[in-house]
Amino acid sequence: MFEEFKHAGVVLEIDPVTNIIVAVDATFVTELARRFYSRLITGYDVSNGMAPLERLIGTHVHTPSRESLIVATRAAVQRYFQIRDNRG
Repeated sequence: MFEEFKHAGVVLEIDPVTNIIVAVDATFVTELARRFYSRLITGYDVSNGMAPLERLIGTHVHTPSRESLIVATRAAVQRYFQIRDNRG
């Protein structure tokens, strides 16, 4: 993935009322990988914290770019909370 795109990117659509991930996109080389990742984390409540989500990813994603994917997902969740909290 990194060699193809030179970065790992994750876009999350999170319901601001429930904090649940409702849609996912990521910079995978194949459509199969994008759909798999989307199915894996869609429905996760980000208010439960990153540790359970990181364990889920770590348990089910077996690619050399797994850690980059975790970092990109963590960054997307952090941005969500920053934006949500600044809207007050």
